Amino acid sequence: MSELRQIMVVEDDSFTRSTLCAALRSLGFNVVAESGSSREALLLGKTHLPSAALIDLDLGKGPTGIDLAIALRQIKPAIGIVFLTSYD
Repeated sequence: MSELRQIMVVEDDSFTRSTLCAALRSLGFNVVAESGSSREALLLGKTHLPSAALIDLDLGKGPTGIDLAIALRQIKPAIGIVFLTSYD
């Protein structure tokens, strides 16, 4: 599978996360990692080196989605980042 289609999904709401992953897979993307927290996602990002990450801005207690995006860019500068939010 093309490296450009390897995606990581980081969303603390399990229903939203599973729905996003299912939708991406149905479109032919390879979801290489999914997580509900920044800390776990960072470890998964180091292991799987996805080409893009869909990240919720508010991941509950701990580092935010922005913190995670900055850390992922330090690991893989060319990673694509898409932020998700339900904020107004």
